[in-house]
Amino acid sequence: MMPDWTSLLLALAPLWPLLTLVLLLAPEVRRQVGWLVPLAALPALLTAVGLPLGAELELPWLLLGAGLELQEVNRVFLLVTALLWLVGGWSLPAVGRTRLSVWFLVSMAGSFSLLLAQDIPLFFLGYAMMSLASFGLVIHAGTPPAHHAARVYLLFAVLGELLLLLALVLIAHNAATLELEFVMDRQPEPLLLALLLLGFGIKVGTPLLHLALPPAYAVTPLAAAVPMAGGLLHLGLYGWMRFLPLGQVAEPLW
Repeated sequence: MMPDWTSLLLALAPLWPLLTLVLLLAPEVRRQVGWLVPLAALPALLTAVGLPLGAELELPWLLLGAGLELQEVNRVFLLVTALLWLVGGWSLPAVGRTRLSVWFLVSMAGSFSLLLAQDIPLFFLGYAMMSLASFGLVIHAGTPPAHHAARVYLLFAVLGELLLLLALVLIAHNAATLELEFVMDRQPEPLLLALLLLGFGIKVGTPLLHLALPPAYAVTPLAAAVPMAGGLLHLGLYGWMRFLPLGQVAEPLW
Protein backbone atom coordinates (compact mmCIF):
# COMPACT_ATOMS: atom_id res chain seq x y z
CA MET A 1 0.00 0.00 0.00
CA MET A 2 1.30 3.44 -0.91
CA PRO A 3 1.92 5.88 1.96
CA ASP A 4 -0.79 8.43 2.62
CA TRP A 5 1.33 11.38 1.46
CA THR A 6 1.73 9.74 -1.94
CA SER A 7 -2.02 9.41 -2.41
CA LEU A 8 -2.53 12.95 -1.12
CA LEU A 9 -0.03 14.41 -3.57
CA LEU A 10 -1.55 12.49 -6.49
CA ALA A 11 -5.00 13.77 -5.57
CA LEU A 12 -3.82 17.36 -5.14
CA ALA A 13 -2.14 17.49 -8.57
CA PRO A 14 -5.45 17.94 -10.48
CA LEU A 15 -7.50 19.08 -7.47
CA TRP A 16 -5.38 21.96 -6.18
CA PRO A 17 -6.11 24.27 -9.17
CA LEU A 18 -9.84 23.75 -8.58
CA LEU A 19 -9.51 24.43 -4.84
CA THR A 20 -7.60 27.60 -5.69
CA LEU A 21 -10.44 28.54 -8.05
CA VAL A 22 -13.01 28.14 -5.26
CA LEU A 23 -11.01 30.45 -3.01
CA LEU A 24 -10.54 32.93 -5.83
CA LEU A 25 -14.30 33.16 -6.39
CA ALA A 26 -15.01 33.96 -2.73
CA PRO A 27 -15.26 37.79 -2.58
CA GLU A 28 -14.26 38.02 1.07
CA VAL A 29 -10.86 36.34 0.53
CA ARG A 30 -10.16 37.07 -3.14
CA ARG A 31 -7.56 39.77 -2.47
CA GLN A 32 -5.75 37.63 0.07
CA VAL A 33 -5.47 34.46 -2.06
CA GLY A 34 -4.58 35.89 -5.48
CA TRP A 35 -0.98 34.86 -4.91
CA LEU A 36 -2.07 31.21 -4.82
CA VAL A 37 -2.78 31.13 -8.57
CA PRO A 38 0.89 30.81 -9.61
CA LEU A 39 1.34 28.03 -7.04
CA ALA A 40 -1.62 25.97 -8.28
CA ALA A 41 0.71 23.86 -10.43
CA LEU A 42 3.08 23.09 -7.56
CA PRO A 43 1.49 19.76 -6.43
CA ALA A 44 1.66 18.46 -10.02
CA LEU A 45 5.31 19.51 -10.26
CA LEU A 46 6.11 17.78 -6.96
CA THR A 47 4.24 14.69 -8.17
CA ALA A 48 6.35 14.55 -11.33
CA VAL A 49 9.70 14.93 -9.56
CA GLY A 50 9.04 13.41 -6.15
CA LEU A 51 6.80 10.36 -6.51
CA PRO A 52 8.04 6.94 -7.62
CA LEU A 53 6.85 5.38 -10.86
CA GLY A 54 3.81 3.25 -10.19
CA ALA A 55 2.35 5.55 -7.54
CA GLU A 56 -1.41 5.27 -7.88
CA LEU A 57 -4.68 6.33 -6.30
CA GLU A 58 -7.97 4.52 -6.83
CA LEU A 59 -11.17 6.62 -6.89
CA PRO A 60 -14.01 4.08 -7.25
CA TRP A 61 -16.63 6.73 -6.39
CA LEU A 62 -15.62 9.07 -9.23
CA LEU A 63 -17.43 8.76 -12.59
CA LEU A 64 -17.53 5.03 -13.45
CA GLY A 65 -14.57 4.26 -11.22
CA ALA A 66 -11.48 6.37 -11.82
CA GLY A 67 -7.83 6.14 -10.96
CA LEU A 68 -4.67 8.27 -11.03
CA GLU A 69 -1.22 6.84 -11.66
CA LEU A 70 2.28 8.12 -12.38
CA GLN A 71 3.97 6.13 -15.12
CA GLU A 72 7.05 6.53 -17.26
CA VAL A 73 4.96 7.66 -20.22
CA ASN A 74 3.28 10.52 -18.36
CA ARG A 75 5.98 11.67 -15.92
CA VAL A 76 7.87 13.81 -18.47
CA PHE A 77 4.66 15.28 -19.87
CA LEU A 78 3.45 16.12 -16.36
CA LEU A 79 6.76 17.79 -15.51
CA VAL A 80 6.78 19.96 -18.63
CA THR A 81 3.09 20.84 -18.31
CA ALA A 82 3.45 21.83 -14.65
CA LEU A 83 6.45 24.03 -15.42
CA LEU A 84 4.54 25.80 -18.22
CA TRP A 85 1.54 26.52 -15.99
CA LEU A 86 3.78 27.58 -13.11
CA VAL A 87 5.66 30.11 -15.22
CA GLY A 88 2.44 31.34 -16.84
CA GLY A 89 0.77 31.82 -13.46
CA TRP A 90 3.51 34.16 -12.26
CA SER A 91 3.06 36.30 -15.38
CA LEU A 92 -0.72 36.79 -15.45
CA PRO A 93 -1.62 40.42 -16.24
CA ALA A 94 -3.21 42.59 -13.57
CA VAL A 95 -6.07 43.70 -15.85
CA GLY A 96 -8.94 41.20 -15.60
CA ARG A 97 -6.73 38.89 -13.56
CA THR A 98 -9.55 37.19 -11.65
CA ARG A 99 -11.62 36.40 -14.75
CA LEU A 100 -8.54 35.18 -16.62
CA SER A 101 -7.47 33.09 -13.63
CA VAL A 102 -10.78 31.21 -13.64
CA TRP A 103 -10.24 29.85 -17.15
CA PHE A 104 -6.53 29.46 -16.47
CA LEU A 105 -7.11 27.23 -13.44
CA VAL A 106 -9.82 25.08 -15.07
CA SER A 107 -7.61 24.44 -18.09
CA MET A 108 -4.69 23.63 -15.79
CA ALA A 109 -6.75 21.15 -13.77
CA GLY A 110 -7.92 19.46 -16.97
CA SER A 111 -4.39 19.02 -18.28
CA PHE A 112 -3.21 17.39 -15.04
CA SER A 113 -6.30 15.17 -14.87
CA LEU A 114 -5.87 13.73 -18.35
CA LEU A 115 -2.16 13.10 -17.82
CA LEU A 116 -2.66 11.13 -14.61
CA ALA A 117 -5.93 9.46 -15.63
CA GLN A 118 -5.93 5.68 -15.85
CA ASP A 119 -9.43 5.35 -17.26
CA ILE A 120 -11.25 6.63 -20.33
CA PRO A 121 -13.95 8.81 -18.64
CA LEU A 122 -11.47 10.81 -16.56
CA PHE A 123 -9.11 11.14 -19.53
CA PHE A 124 -11.86 12.57 -21.71
CA LEU A 125 -13.18 14.83 -18.93
CA GLY A 126 -9.69 16.26 -18.45
CA TYR A 127 -9.22 16.80 -22.16
CA ALA A 128 -12.58 18.56 -22.48
CA MET A 129 -11.83 20.79 -19.48
CA MET A 130 -8.46 21.80 -20.90
CA SER A 131 -9.68 22.42 -24.44
CA LEU A 132 -12.98 24.17 -23.74
CA ALA A 133 -11.69 26.31 -20.86
CA SER A 134 -9.02 27.65 -23.23
CA PHE A 135 -11.89 29.42 -25.03
CA GLY A 136 -12.03 31.82 -22.07
CA LEU A 137 -8.31 32.52 -22.43
CA VAL A 138 -8.69 33.32 -26.13
CA ILE A 139 -11.68 35.66 -25.76
CA HIS A 140 -10.28 37.40 -22.67
CA ALA A 141 -9.25 40.63 -24.42
CA GLY A 142 -12.82 41.24 -25.61
CA THR A 143 -11.73 42.83 -28.90
CA PRO A 144 -13.29 41.97 -32.30
CA PRO A 145 -10.21 39.91 -33.29
CA ALA A 146 -10.44 38.07 -29.97
CA HIS A 147 -14.14 37.29 -30.50
CA HIS A 148 -13.44 36.03 -34.02
CA ALA A 149 -10.48 33.92 -32.92
CA ALA A 150 -12.51 32.51 -30.01
CA ARG A 151 -15.37 31.45 -32.29
CA VAL A 152 -13.02 29.69 -34.69
CA TYR A 153 -11.13 28.08 -31.81
CA LEU A 154 -14.36 26.85 -30.20
CA LEU A 155 -15.52 25.32 -33.49
CA PHE A 156 -12.31 23.32 -33.84
CA ALA A 157 -12.22 22.45 -30.13
CA VAL A 158 -15.75 21.03 -30.16
CA LEU A 159 -15.02 19.12 -33.37
CA GLY A 160 -11.90 17.66 -31.78
CA GLU A 161 -13.79 16.64 -28.64
CA LEU A 162 -16.50 14.93 -30.71
CA LEU A 163 -13.90 12.99 -32.70
CA LEU A 164 -12.12 11.94 -29.52
CA LEU A 165 -15.39 10.96 -27.84
CA LEU A 166 -16.27 8.72 -30.78
CA ALA A 167 -12.77 7.22 -30.72
CA LEU A 168 -12.85 6.55 -26.98
CA VAL A 169 -16.32 4.98 -27.14
CA LEU A 170 -15.10 2.72 -29.95
CA ILE A 171 -11.97 1.83 -27.97
CA ALA A 172 -14.01 0.99 -24.86
CA HIS A 173 -16.35 -1.16 -26.94
CA ASN A 174 -13.48 -3.03 -28.63
CA ALA A 175 -11.50 -3.59 -25.44
CA ALA A 176 -14.55 -4.19 -23.20
CA THR A 177 -12.88 -2.10 -20.48
CA LEU A 178 -12.49 1.53 -19.44
CA GLU A 179 -8.93 1.11 -18.16
CA LEU A 180 -6.33 2.78 -20.38
CA GLU A 181 -3.80 0.07 -19.63
CA PHE A 182 -5.72 -2.44 -21.74
CA VAL A 183 -7.42 -0.34 -24.41
CA MET A 184 -4.88 -0.98 -27.19
CA ASP A 185 -4.58 -4.73 -26.79
CA ARG A 186 -6.01 -5.30 -30.24
CA GLN A 187 -5.14 -3.81 -33.62
CA PRO A 188 -7.14 -0.60 -34.25
CA GLU A 189 -9.32 -0.54 -37.34
CA PRO A 190 -9.03 2.25 -39.98
CA LEU A 191 -11.99 4.21 -38.58
CA LEU A 192 -10.45 4.32 -35.11
CA LEU A 193 -7.08 5.34 -36.51
CA ALA A 194 -8.70 8.17 -38.44
CA LEU A 195 -10.60 9.41 -35.38
CA LEU A 196 -7.47 9.35 -33.20
CA LEU A 197 -5.26 11.01 -35.80
CA LEU A 198 -7.79 13.77 -36.49
CA GLY A 199 -8.97 14.29 -32.91
CA PHE A 200 -5.50 14.66 -31.43
CA GLY A 201 -4.27 16.29 -34.65
CA ILE A 202 -6.49 19.31 -33.97
CA LYS A 203 -4.74 19.74 -30.61
CA VAL A 204 -1.27 19.26 -32.07
CA GLY A 205 -1.90 21.67 -34.93
CA THR A 206 -1.39 19.22 -37.77
CA PRO A 207 -1.37 21.02 -41.17
CA LEU A 208 -4.92 21.85 -42.33
CA LEU A 209 -6.17 21.22 -38.78
CA HIS A 210 -4.16 24.12 -37.33
CA LEU A 211 -6.23 27.01 -38.71
CA ALA A 212 -7.74 27.98 -35.35
CA LEU A 213 -4.43 28.13 -33.48
CA PRO A 214 -2.46 31.10 -34.93
CA PRO A 215 -5.28 33.64 -34.44
CA ALA A 216 -6.03 32.19 -31.00
CA TYR A 217 -2.43 32.54 -29.81
CA ALA A 218 -2.23 36.04 -31.27
CA VAL A 219 -5.02 37.40 -29.03
CA THR A 220 -4.43 35.32 -25.89
CA PRO A 221 -2.42 37.06 -23.11
CA LEU A 222 1.16 35.80 -23.31
CA ALA A 223 1.10 34.38 -19.77
CA ALA A 224 -1.81 32.12 -20.77
CA ALA A 225 -0.76 31.57 -24.40
CA VAL A 226 2.51 29.86 -23.43
CA PRO A 227 1.01 27.04 -21.29
CA MET A 228 -2.02 26.85 -23.57
CA ALA A 229 0.10 26.41 -26.70
CA GLY A 230 2.52 24.04 -25.04
CA GLY A 231 -0.28 22.13 -23.39
CA LEU A 232 -2.33 21.61 -26.53
CA LEU A 233 0.72 20.61 -28.55
CA HIS A 234 2.42 18.12 -26.29
CA LEU A 235 -0.79 16.76 -24.76
CA GLY A 236 -1.94 15.99 -28.29
CA LEU A 237 1.34 14.13 -28.76
CA TYR A 238 0.73 12.38 -25.44
CA GLY A 239 -2.67 11.24 -26.72
CA TRP A 240 -1.07 9.72 -29.81
CA MET A 241 1.64 8.01 -27.74
CA ARG A 242 -0.96 6.67 -25.31
CA PHE A 243 -3.41 5.28 -27.86
CA LEU A 244 -1.07 4.60 -30.80
CA PRO A 245 2.11 3.38 -29.09
CA LEU A 246 5.21 3.67 -31.26
CA GLY A 247 6.20 0.34 -32.79
CA GLN A 248 2.96 -1.41 -31.82
CA VAL A 249 0.64 -0.35 -34.64
CA ALA A 250 1.46 -1.76 -38.09
CA GLU A 251 -0.48 0.39 -40.57
CA PRO A 252 1.85 1.41 -43.42
CA LEU A 253 -0.82 3.46 -45.23
CA TRP A 254 -1.69 5.54 -42.16
